[in-house]
Amino acid sequence: TRGALISAGPLFAAFSIPFWFAGANLGKTALQSFHDSRCQDQLKIGRSEYVYRRELPRYLSTSRRGEKVAKVAKGRRRDLALLSIQEIYETRSGGDESQSAGVRAVALRGKDGKFYLGAGLAEDDLKVLYMELESFLRT
Repeated sequence: TRGALISAGPLFAAFSIPFWFAGANLGKTALQSFHDSRCQDQLKIGRSEYVYRRELPRYLSTSRRGEKVAKVAKGRRRDLALLSIQEIYETRSGGDESQSAGVRAVALRGKDGKFYLGAGLAEDDLKVLYMELESFLRT
């Protein structure tokens, strides 16, 4: 971008702007997947309410008082909706497009947004998890 700006002017350098945005989005996705893989998620569904707890990774997991840091979302069970098995991000090995694989998880929507469970499980295991949650939420 700098070289294009110096040699050809601002109009030519402007063509690189979409590549900067694509690179920033790729970096954000990589950091998010790295962070998500180190979080511990827990969903407890009771008769009338649910509690979703996401414990932050070890490098972020203690406050100044030494307590674990966690995001907790609570709501009524009837507000919990099972959505589908969704691709949450894509991984590539060695930069080769033919080696890309999507990481899928079971998505639920609660009062405070979406929750993803089972990321990284095999497709058959995700289907079993989905069916078990669907059966449990119907009762």
